[in-house]
Order: sequence, then structure tokens, then C-alpha cells
Amino acid sequence: MALFAGSLLSANAQTASEYLSAYVVPGAQKQLAIQLKNDVDYTACQMTITLPEGMTFAGDAVLSSRSNAHQIKSQPSSDNKSMTVVLFSYGEVDGATTGNLAFKRSEGAVLLVNVNIDESILGKLTTGNFDINGITLSNVEFVKNQGLAKNKDLTLGKTGILGDVDGNKMLNTVDASLILSKLVGETFSDFNNEASDLDCDGNVNTVDASLILEELVRQ
Repeated sequence: MALFAGSLLSANAQTASEYLSAYVVPGAQKQLAIQLKNDVDYTACQMTITLPEGMTFAGDAVLSSRSNAHQIKSQPSSDNKSMTVVLFSYGEVDGATTGNLAFKRSEGAVLLVNVNIDESILGKLTTGNFDINGITLSNVEFVKNQGLAKNKDLTLGKTGILGDVDGNKMLNTVDASLILSKLVGETFSDFNNEASDLDCDGNVNTVDASLILEELVRQ
């Protein structure tokens, strides 16, 4: 069963708050961030990521700050349009070899991968109007501490461009302003927490607002 970015699929999810999502990270070097929000501990995962026309992979997938002694193996297709990725926990913690450790935190990117974007559509992406609904996540499996959890346990959530905090499909100064306003205690009904963590470090702060402004200057 393939999970299609851009639609909300109720795939017998354990809870409404557990889902996968795919976001394009704006910047000089574009990245694809595969994010996971989870209520139970997952220690490993695998998936195949397929890109739409106009996008290709530019190198291997890399670990995010949610890694917990994890390792990553990725294999792109010959045309760099799809990539199979496996993450597993095995390494050293405080000098001792360990494994089966859960991803840190309960939400945020679990992996990042650089992507090439055709010049003909690059401008559409940076203004927030690039349609990435063609990204698919298939053959998805997550491993819990107590055993295997296949993709039927997860729902695919929001998809878009990191930084589009208000979800209007445009990246602008309003998005940066919303982040700063929330940091001083204001609340907004349409605030997209997943899209506000631009550096994928698990925190929303002034750095994320600054990254939006830097991207706007590049445009």
C-alpha cells in the first residue's frame, strides 16, 4: 500500500496524532524532510520514497537530530527518482555497544535527503506554489520495541513546504511573524507546528523565523 503525500489517509492509525509527513525544506540546497509524529516508541524503520517529475535525489539520506545511536542505509534508483531507506539503532552510547533504542522526541524529521529541483519549477517552489503531491512513501514499516508495526499503524499527515506556517501555500514574512508571535505566548488556530521547525531540530524558535527571512532574501 502506497501512502500519497498531500492527502490524509486513515489507514487504521493507532491514534489520530500518529502520522508520517513529507516537507520540502527551503534554502540554497533543497532537502526533503520525512517527519514522524508518534505516540509509541519506534526503534527502526524502512520506506521507499518516490519523487514527482522535476525532482531527483542528490545524494544519500542522512540522519536527523532524532537519531539515537541510529545508522542509516539508502539506495537510490538508477534514475534517482526513488530511494529505499532503512534506519536501525545500533552503535555506541557512553562507550557501550547498544541497539533497539527509540527515536528521540515524539515528533520531527527522522531523516533528511538532498534533492535537485528543475530550474523550470524552482521559482514555483520558493514562492510556495510548487505542487509536491506526487511524492509517495511506500513499503513503509516501523519497528516498535515489542515488534514490527507496518504502515497500517500510521496515517500520512500534512505535506508542503517548511516555513509555510499559516498553510496558505506562500512563504512570506507573515510566516516568520507568526513564529515570533507564538514564542511570546500568542495562539493561532491555523498555526502549523510541523511546518514551523525549519532546521528540523525539534524546537521552534527565532532561528526558524530567521531561516524564513533568509530564504525570502534569496528569492
